[in-house]
Amino acid sequence: MATTNKDLFFHEYRRIFGAISKQNTVEVLSAILDVNDNTYKLPIEQLAYLLATAYHETGYDFVPKREYGTNEYFIRRYWTNSKVARWLGNDDSSESVKYCGRGLVQITGETNYERFGIADSPEKALETQTAIRIIFEGMIKGIFTGKKLSDFYYKGKYNSLKARSIINGNDKALDIASHAENFQIILNKSIS
Repeated sequence: MATTNKDLFFHEYRRIFGAISKQNTVEVLSAILDVNDNTYKLPIEQLAYLLATAYHETGYDFVPKREYGTNEYFIRRYWTNSKVARWLGNDDSSESVKYCGRGLVQITGETNYERFGIADSPEKALETQTAIRIIFEGMIKGIFTGKKLSDFYYKGKYNSLKARSIINGNDKALDIASHAENFQIILNKSIS
């Protein structure tokens, strides 16, 4: 069974991405690697894409957070009665505020919060262990959009550019694919 050598992982991470400025970054990344090593055991390509997604979605620090621009004014102005808000299960602007993007992958909308069993406590998406569970389950099972990691990473073939549809269409797909390549380099050197 393969495990991640965290000393090598963080050495390579710093070499490629630079200094780590937040202590929480090390804690969250360590927890993600532990969960993968002990529970999911994803192939390197899939884990690399999961890490690249979290890296992008958190603004490059891996700390679960509220999505940028999720203040009440923004949500009420742009999400009230929109097709997207209704598709996400939000019936009114207060639900758009309550179920704004949070976590490592910025789950959004009452429907997504229900899928992960936290609709009654949406702030749980900011808790590290819950955020980690959401990103793994959502990307492995296709909970976010119906697309899953195995649709793009299968039997040695992968498509990091199209894998963005697991989360969000093709928004920033090229950037995230590039990050995935870097994480694959890091993981190839640190998993044995």
